Amino acid sequence: MLCIIQARMGSKRLPNKMLIRIDNQPILQHVINRVNKIKYVKKICVATTKLKIDDELAKYCKENNTEVFRGSNINVFDRFQKLCIDNKFSKVLRINGDSPLMDNNLFNKIIKISNNYIYDLFTNIHPRSFPRGQSLEIINSEIIKKFNQNLMTRSEKEHVTRYFYKNNKKYKIINYKAKTDCSSINLSIDTHEDLKKIKKLFKHFKKDIYNISYNEMSKFISR
Repeated sequence: MLCIIQARMGSKRLPNKMLIRIDNQPILQHVINRVNKIKYVKKICVATTKLKIDDELAKYCKENNTEVFRGSNINVFDRFQKLCIDNKFSKVLRINGDSPLMDNNLFNKIIKISNNYIYDLFTNIHPRSFPRGQSLEIINSEIIKKFNQNLMTRSEKEHVTRYFYKNNKKYKIINYKAKTDCSSINLSIDTHEDLKKIKKLFKHFKKDIYNISYNEMSKFISR
């Protein structure tokens, strides 16, 4: 399975956030570390833009032996499609670079379950029941490779899977639902306030940060 981590430095709410350090490592590196613990992933690639602002991000990836692909800053789907075409994997895992607290055990569990099904898209966000920052989308690569981008609006090109959700009658989409609805919890980093909360969480759990479950993290954030 190929894992594509979508990342960029041009966030308006939290500029340069991918390389902001938490516990002595950039946010992006925490994401990479967690993806490396997903046993089904055989290759990781960071997908970013060709904009000058992302030069530093691309440089960091190259210096740390992480493959990076640079493409359109507007058409995110195009980046995704080109990577799927260039890599011979039947499934692709899409991850957001602002999620440094992914529950590795949860992801391994969901991917293992997905292997029992035939699908175009296997997800846990349609509808969402897990916290933000625990989002997972496993996509049949053939659907992406063969897709005609002319069918998409500009907005759909910016969000990769939005077209498929809007046209779900055409595609086989399976949603994995949490036992308890935690959709109101945010474990991703989008704003300065999010960053403060996540830093507190890292400080509280310290060395156990890579082993705690999303439920434990959610309880801490709720308090």
